[in-house]
Amino acid sequence: MILWSIQISIVSILLIIIIHNLFLFLQNHFSIPIIKDFVELPQKYENMLNIIEERHEEVIQEEKQEEEVEKKEEKEEENIDMKNELKNFLKSIV
Repeated sequence: MILWSIQISIVSILLIIIIHNLFLFLQNHFSIPIIKDFVELPQKYENMLNIIEERHEEVIQEEKQEEEVEKKEEKEEENIDMKNELKNFLKSIV
């Protein structure tokens, strides 16, 4: 009985070792290793951020230009309105 227990224990341990080694072998040879590139990754993010900032600045400049054009147009309209009012007033007086 004791001999049988020892035999089963040894066979079980050997089976566990074989399966474990087989698993490690398969894992090492048939899986894709995960490689993290800590050198180029920050540069990529930095480039992306720079592009985003440049575009944001361009958009802000365009908006400012549009506002300036709108202000000029409003002033011109006001001037035209004031001229018309003055003409009408002068016509009414004369």
